[in-house]
Amino acid sequence: METMKSNSGNDYTNEEHSPMLTSSSSSSSNSLLTFLNSHLNKNSTDDYEKISERFLTVFSTWDDREQLNFVENLLKRMHNHQHGQINSFLLPMLQRDFIGQLAARGLEHIAEKILGYLDDQSLISTELVCHDWYHVISSGINK
Repeated sequence: METMKSNSGNDYTNEEHSPMLTSSSSSSSNSLLTFLNSHLNKNSTDDYEKISERFLTVFSTWDDREQLNFVENLLKRMHNHQHGQINSFLLPMLQRDFIGQLAARGLEHIAEKILGYLDDQSLISTELVCHDWYHVISSGINK
């Protein structure tokens, strides 16, 4: 069993876990590390980089349930302003182009129905969003 100490003196323990290292968890861990590094106070401890890398290495060995449990516990210990910074980081990752996805799956008729609630000026503006949206709107108008 490996034990790590945080700067506050708390012990963090890594019991044996099955390695579930995937490119997505590694990628999201690296993104989180980049985000945290960019928002750190310039007076961070000298060994921060080394300790945080060790935590991420251990984190990457856990399965999804263990990772989620750890992140939930971590979030509970953070302040509201930190939650806001994390929210700003996560929002772009969680946004989905469902109109484009419907069109890509051959469900243009559903996308057309959704966009059909828009007025003419909004439809003109919406055509400029991307190629998929333009295609859905122009094919819906031609029917």
